Amino acid sequence: MEDYMISDLHTQISRTIEEQMNSLAEKIVERQYSMEPQIWNPFGQKGLKLSTRDQKYHLTYLNDAIRMSDPSLFVDYVVWVKMLFKGLRFPDQAIQTTLQCTQEVIQHALPKEMGDVIAQYLEAGLRHLYAAPETLPTFIQHENPLADLTTQYLHFLTKNERHRASELIVNAVKQGQKVQDVYLHVFQPYKDSHRGD
Repeated sequence: MEDYMISDLHTQISRTIEEQMNSLAEKIVERQYSMEPQIWNPFGQKGLKLSTRDQKYHLTYLNDAIRMSDPSLFVDYVVWVKMLFKGLRFPDQAIQTTLQCTQEVIQHALPKEMGDVIAQYLEAGLRHLYAAPETLPTFIQHENPLADLTTQYLHFLTKNERHRASELIVNAVKQGQKVQDVYLHVFQPYKDSHRGD
């Protein structure tokens, strides 16, 4: 009975995040800009628009992990974002602040029982930030069914084309690529390659 209730709550959270995606993303970015104006204000209105779009990506991956009741899916994504931000030469605390702002906004915007569940996923992401490596390894194998997607994705990252890399993944999912396969064949091999480091 308890498992059913947890699953039902996760479904409710997922629907709520989807319904409030735009509002939540705007509030999170607004909070981060107010906390780190020296980092984000120089990017102007275009940067604000792109940051809001990126925040929707973060919320989408968080939402997928919650819907599947698997924090490791969000953790893998956070590790990827850390590497991405490092390649773009954003300050080390940028992704940490993003997660903290996300947690603060959600705690105010959503019911407490939902906020408590979401906080567990965000805190898991924060914990793994400190142990995560900061460079992209070579882990593409020929038998990887998403080798082409992974190669394109890393190509954009190495050229500092952050938004094209993000769009590539999001568009692949929109066109029918399963989110679970993206995690399994793009993010998970990276995670496995660093176990025991």
